[in-house]
Amino acid sequence: MNFNLLTENLVSTDALREKRVRIAASEYAKALDLSQLYFSEPDPQLLKQALGHLDQVLRHQATHADAYYLMAYLFYLLDMLPQALKYLRSCLGFVPAHTQALRLQKVLAAGHFPEPEVVGRSPGPEEWDSEALFDSLLREIQQANLKTMQMQVPLYPDPTPATIMLLRGFEQELITSLALFAKQITQLEAELDTFSLQRSLLPLEKRLEQVRRLIHQSKRLSDLLSQLKAEAEQVQACFAKPASAELDKILDRCDWLADRLDELEAQKIPITSVLADYRQLVKTVEVLQDLYDENIH
Repeated sequence: MNFNLLTENLVSTDALREKRVRIAASEYAKALDLSQLYFSEPDPQLLKQALGHLDQVLRHQATHADAYYLMAYLFYLLDMLPQALKYLRSCLGFVPAHTQALRLQKVLAAGHFPEPEVVGRSPGPEEWDSEALFDSLLREIQQANLKTMQMQVPLYPDPTPATIMLLRGFEQELITSLALFAKQITQLEAELDTFSLQRSLLPLEKRLEQVRRLIHQSKRLSDLLSQLKAEAEQVQACFAKPASAELDKILDRCDWLADRLDELEAQKIPITSVLADYRQLVKTVEVLQDLYDENIH
């Protein structure tokens, strides 16, 4: 047996698997962005584009449970119920305890929509036990509010990619929950006064507002941190041959970065996470300036 060839094949297989996972992650991120955009620009074409990206996810990673769930949810929004049920079952087949999928399953099982056996005949309001659905929905919203308060949401914005990704996950979960609840409330409006249900969504809406604010602030800090690191690299490159013209440009850019920090502080955005990088940049620039002065004299 040629062990070198076997090793090369294993390495090649691992590399291919990693590539497929990366492609799946990229396509899933595109689908998430489109589905989130739909709630500010309710165009069904956005959902159909998102479904196209999710199809690519499953082509590259057939066990991606979140992709199956999101496909089920998007088909639900499009009122394509047989497809929604199909992908929902696939999701739960891979992850039986998938929280969002179980919630969507409850919506479908509550009688709001037909199972595949009776597709083509949507149950009318007279077939529902509206008060029971009202009570069940209120309990679900209260449970969702409790779960939302238990989310490990950071107290302050954080520029690290892991934190921003975590916040985006919370955002997607909250958007999904609110959309599901809103659709169920709309279906009850013809029979009952749903004001109390709508009011019970306020904690979820406020949490979503908080998460979105943290995402926005974290991204601003992340952009600034990237600029600080890029500037630090340029400053280091100047040590080989200090030049007056380049030093002047560096000082101007440092002033611009300082202005950005002042803007963030004025907007009550904590800058602790980027301050150390800025101070280190200033120290390095001061050393470069001293070196330039020595060369002149």
